[in-house]
Amino acid sequence: MTSLRRRRVRSLIVVVVVLVVFGGVAAGVQALSNTERVTSMWVGAEIRADGSARITEVIDYDFGHSGTTHGIYRDVPDANFLTDDVRATMDGHKVPYATTFGASYRDVNGRESVADRLKVGDRDRTVGGVHRYRLQYTVPDVMKDGKLAWDAVGTGWKVDRANVEIHVVDAYGFTDLRCEHGSWDHGKPCTAEQSEPGHLVVKLGKLSGHEGLTLYATAAKTKAVTAAALPTAPTGKAVGTSLPQPLYNSGLFLALGLACVALTLGVLRFLGRDRVQEDGGRVRRVEVERLARTVTPSATPPEGLTPAQGGVLRVEAVMDQHKVAWLLDAAADGHLTIEGDDQHPVLKRHGRPVNREIRDVLDRMFAGGTRLGPRQA
Repeated sequence: MTSLRRRRVRSLIVVVVVLVVFGGVAAGVQALSNTERVTSMWVGAEIRADGSARITEVIDYDFGHSGTTHGIYRDVPDANFLTDDVRATMDGHKVPYATTFGASYRDVNGRESVADRLKVGDRDRTVGGVHRYRLQYTVPDVMKDGKLAWDAVGTGWKVDRANVEIHVVDAYGFTDLRCEHGSWDHGKPCTAEQSEPGHLVVKLGKLSGHEGLTLYATAAKTKAVTAAALPTAPTGKAVGTSLPQPLYNSGLFLALGLACVALTLGVLRFLGRDRVQEDGGRVRRVEVERLARTVTPSATPPEGLTPAQGGVLRVEAVMDQHKVAWLLDAAADGHLTIEGDDQHPVLKRHGRPVNREIRDVLDRMFAGGTRLGPRQA
């Protein structure tokens, strides 16, 4: 295999490897872009005199780009949804919803109950990207006998949630605060603060998969001097952005991959060139095969070509007759003379030739001396 063919094979291998790597990276990023997740979740609860709570949720949901989902669902324990009590919007506009009953449910502490499911979305329309959902509904018996036990973020989720913020307000202050988050079989403590009398606040950076959050507290015996008000829920556009559309995303990675391939091939091509010394001693890298293709064949020998060089060029090898021809050329130029007879010839050197190639060969032949021949007894 010639040097040029070897380089082409190496270049082809590099192209395939780079494209496979970038294809894998593009597929991985595309898969991540299609992973559904909640980028932000704000939950507020206003506790009423009868112990029920009016719940407001603002959920920023990233559907990725699967295009197969119609909306979201929310499992709420013992909600007993009433059709005229529920409010649901997506990006500030009303959106259809439906309620179902009887799903089995376990909270963070493993207590089993019945969850009611609120399904929000238009079954005739699929959604993708990031959208902001605002839900409002009422949950009875959040506060019972002066005790707060509220499953603020249920364990019925299948996606991760980031930037979780929870607020609870009541006419009474709270004592004995306790917060737990995690899956139903593995709860962990979290921090609940009372920013003012009657206002509980919990903030978490992330809840994974089926993890939920439950709040516990005891109501004070007397009302707060000033009743706490629920903070204003987030408004405007949803938080977070999905990656570009699949076609654009794939094209972007393909262009980047081709650019890397071109750069890699350029480097390999440069490193694979032969080092050639020009007149004057300067060394540069040259692709000999490519340079050879620019040479025009000619029947006329190059000017200054010696018989020895012509013989080597013709057979593409150095033979004994070529060496003899070279010695005869050196003798004709006055660098060598032959003395003695046929039995005892002696080759004698005269001076140091200006031509470096001839000089180097003669230096090796004579090893610093001026005579080369058999020794006489």
